[in-house]
Amino acid sequence: MSDLHKTQQLYKKKYKELIDGASAFRDGNELLYVKHLTEADIGELELSTEKYHKEAEEKGLPVEQDKISILVKQDLWTQEKEEEIKELKIKIATLQDTHKKLFLKAQISKSQESIDAVIQSLGKLVTEREELLGLTCEKYADRKSNEEIVLYCFYKDRELKQKFFTPEEFDELHRDKLYRYIQVYNDISREFSSEEMKRMAALPFFINLFFLCEDNIYTLYGKPVISLTLAQVDAYNSAKTYKSIMSQGNSPPDEMYESLDELVSFYDSYSGAGGEALKEATNKGSQSIVGATVEEMKKFTKGEDGAHVITLDSLEAKLAKEGRKLEDLSMVEIAKLHQ
Repeated sequence: MSDLHKTQQLYKKKYKELIDGASAFRDGNELLYVKHLTEADIGELELSTEKYHKEAEEKGLPVEQDKISILVKQDLWTQEKEEEIKELKIKIATLQDTHKKLFLKAQISKSQESIDAVIQSLGKLVTEREELLGLTCEKYADRKSNEEIVLYCFYKDRELKQKFFTPEEFDELHRDKLYRYIQVYNDISREFSSEEMKRMAALPFFINLFFLCEDNIYTLYGKPVISLTLAQVDAYNSAKTYKSIMSQGNSPPDEMYESLDELVSFYDSYSGAGGEALKEATNKGSQSIVGATVEEMKKFTKGEDGAHVITLDSLEAKLAKEGRKLEDLSMVEIAKLHQ
């Protein structure tokens, strides 16, 4: 069984849960269903967070910004560190945006190293600040609303008609079990993240179904947009982008289907700024891309008849046999290399 076949089998189970808008898990003898959130659900949970924030203020807990001001006045924290946190967050967002537009492994690796380094710097500062802040209104509200997700999203049935807990049962739930359920919810959320939906949309079985729906989201899911989960919308948008790329004659090479991450990177490259260079590479028999390996160039040319890859090493070896060096090439010979 090929790696692609195994991968598609795993994602077809996930696809069933995507269509249902819920994931099942067993806790001992009990079967529970966790609802995938819609935009309306997010709005409802935001209202809950506001409620708990107000409750925290009434309890006398400090607002985060007020506590930061106090720490600065007491010389326990500095405004410079606060500004540094903001700048690092902006830098990470910028680096991640650039990262999505890369298509060469060497560039991607170096970019990820830069992102990881900035994230590490930010993490140290945030940890230091969190230890000084203690419990604030924001932390209290976040904690309580995260706990309430279990009451809001856990159901007894696949149709999501009957909540698993009554409010009274939820209030009596042991903390250890509550936090275990929160962990289950977080694990399922990661399984249906935007990145995971990009991977699903890139698989042949999903993109084939998408081509049949003629870009009609209702035809794909059989539901109005207002009822769609965030995961369903993410999968649809990714598939629509991939279809557009393929419709322009830019299908991924066959060997990329053996690595789902490479497949997604291929589509990301075309949808980003780096796509112009990649389009030229895949549409010409001979093309140079600075930093590309021989294997990458072979993939970009998709093995087309007449496509050839020339490296400096191979060119130098060829010239050495002729008793010449790179600097001995004439302008005419250099031009012919790019024809």
